Amino acid sequence: MTRAGAAPDEIDPKIRRAEPGDLAAIERIISAAFTPYIPRLGRPPGVMKNDYAAFIAAGAAFVRMGDPVGTAGGERLNGASDGPAAERGSGEGPVEGVIVLVDEEDVLYVDTLGVDPAAHGRGHGRALLDFAAAEARRRGFPALRLCTNLVMHENLTFYRHLGWRETHRGTQAGFERVFYRKEV
Repeated sequence: MTRAGAAPDEIDPKIRRAEPGDLAAIERIISAAFTPYIPRLGRPPGVMKNDYAAFIAAGAAFVRMGDPVGTAGGERLNGASDGPAAERGSGEGPVEGVIVLVDEEDVLYVDTLGVDPAAHGRGHGRALLDFAAAEARRRGFPALRLCTNLVMHENLTFYRHLGWRETHRGTQAGFERVFYRKEV
C-alpha cells in the first residue's frame, strides 16, 4: 500500500528515512542490541539475519538520530561515524536507533526495533514506536503489530509499559515468540 502524508521529520525531527549510507550504522546497532540475547536463545535472533540493505531500498527502514556531536548528550557511540549525516555535516548526530515498518493487509508491522545500548534511556525506543503509530495512522492502518522472543524479558516489560496488548504466544521460525498489537 502506498499512501501520501507527512514526512517522517514532520512527526519527529530526529527521525528520517534510512539512506544507503546508514547501512553500517544500522547493522552495528542491530549487532550491539541483539548479540546479548544469543546465549539465552542459543543462536542469533532472527533480526540479526535481516537484509537491511533491502529494507533501506524499499523505504521501510527509518533511523533516529542522537544529538549532534559536540552538544549535550551528542558524544559518538562505540566510536562510530554514523552515516551520511555525519559525513555531510548536516548537524544531525549519530544514528542511535532503527525501526523497520512493513505494510500488512490490515496493520503496520514493526519488523525490527533496535537502539544502540549506549543510547538506552534517551527515549529512542519510545520515540520510534510513537513514530510507527503516527505512520500507521498516516497510512490508514488501525493498528500496529510486532513480536519478540519470549526470553527477551526486557522487551516484554517495555511493550506492556507502552500499552501494547499481548495477543498470543507461539513458535515462529523456530523461536518462541510473544505477539503484540496496539491500536493507533
